[in-house]
Amino acid sequence: KGKIVARKGEALDAYAIMKKYCRTIEKCSLDDLFNYEKELTGQINRWIPMEAGNTVLVRIDKNTYVADRYVHFNIDKIDDAIGLFVKEEYLPIRAFTTFGVFPDCGQTWNLFLLESYCRRFSRKFQFDAISVNSRNAGAVIRKSCGMDYTEIMTDAVANADIPLKDGTVGKFLYESGYTGRSTTAKVNEIIDKAKTMREMRD
Repeated sequence: KGKIVARKGEALDAYAIMKKYCRTIEKCSLDDLFNYEKELTGQINRWIPMEAGNTVLVRIDKNTYVADRYVHFNIDKIDDAIGLFVKEEYLPIRAFTTFGVFPDCGQTWNLFLLESYCRRFSRKFQFDAISVNSRNAGAVIRKSCGMDYTEIMTDAVANADIPLKDGTVGKFLYESGYTGRSTTAKVNEIIDKAKTMREMRD
């Protein structure tokens, strides 16, 4: 099927193959993952190689993934450091503007490394976004938080001092770091629910 050869009757899953490939890697670039997927399928669906890399490897900067053994996370201390920023249930990852309180982990702290840590290693926090991206769009969320990502965006909009109009809400979500674009397919749903939340508070 395409460029993938498998036994008859077996399902062909580029994502599963990509994850298996990532487990054999010590270090690679984002372009390496894109190119491998293109070899597999003849095209690039960006979410497949990025999701595979995020699931198996540690992303230490915008363009680089490494195997787990190249990073040494002190989970308790890092979770404590994150807790100094995330006072409530969630916080856009772009709100982390300094890493002075984060313990050494063998790599230089940045938003990509923080996202990778929250995705796979943290006991208290997780990372979520509308879709996998390279724009540091998304939020660090307490695992005890009961809201999904759309509900988190709705809560943020309801609590913001902004008019509930398409352009304004889209701009707020983008500039606050919840989305990677100033438009989102969910904006009307978010506005409707945010209106209800504001009315219930009033």
